[in-house]
Amino acid sequence: MRAWLPLSQLGVLASSMMSTCLFMHVSSICRSSFYHLRNLSRIRKYLIKESVAVAVHAFVTSKLNYCNALLCGLPKYQLQRLQYVKNTVARVVCQMSKFQHITSVLQELHWLPIQYRIIFKILLLVYKSLNGASPSYLA
Repeated sequence: MRAWLPLSQLGVLASSMMSTCLFMHVSSICRSSFYHLRNLSRIRKYLIKESVAVAVHAFVTSKLNYCNALLCGLPKYQLQRLQYVKNTVARVVCQMSKFQHITSVLQELHWLPIQYRIIFKILLLVYKSLNGASPSYLA
């Protein structure tokens, strides 16, 4: 029996079958991100790059970064789905074609790939916990 526990305060679903839940979480992130990206791409030509970057951070990259430490250990194909979203975000911000290479643009924007971003967030949490900069329940 699957016991779904919606953690509405956090925006993450927890389940006795956590792998299924994380796959659903990744699908939810991808679906909502592409919804916002479609809308942003329609008005992109009327905005400057900085305004688009702010809107993208508000609507999309915040979803990619939120609770991403839970995604550590996911299969590579699931992380690739999130990386595809991030690459599309960079293309919208920089007005690139989907056929142009993305690596140099990600470096220009100073954006880590998804798998390294997850590791970075975990290491940051450990660092803060060890150095007293985290909440008391983590120290």
